[in-house]
Amino acid sequence: MGKYYYDMSQEKEPTGQTVFTEGWHEFIVTAMKDEVSKAGNEMFVITLTEKDEGGTLDLYAVAVKGKRWILKLFLDACGVKQDSEGIFDWDIEDCLGKVVRGRIQNHDENWIDRENKPRTTEKSKITHFESGDTIDLGNLEEVQ
Repeated sequence: MGKYYYDMSQEKEPTGQTVFTEGWHEFIVTAMKDEVSKAGNEMFVITLTEKDEGGTLDLYAVAVKGKRWILKLFLDACGVKQDSEGIFDWDIEDCLGKVVRGRIQNHDENWIDRENKPRTTEKSKITHFESGDTIDLGNLEEVQ
């Protein structure tokens, strides 16, 4: 056996995210998984596919008390309702295949490349959600 032993069966070529025109777009919720951020916060990574043009956008929805505003808007847009005490009782399957309307806002993102050079790229983010229709996408499942 060699000095290094890595399971790279899950490695994928990075794909840049689509930059959308600003304004309202319809998205299909095509994947969702719960994760922990680098800072140790619970969050959901939600993959949204633009209904007409097909570009994708990953939404990182923090699930920490006091920082869940975008998650609350997203769940409401998916038709997940809160009870009289403001509690959302839901599963990932309640969101998959749903169509949501998201308001896109673009901003410049500064970062350092592998050669330690500063770069700036335009990035789209969703700042608000509204509900849409439900689409049957077959057997979508929670991403593990």
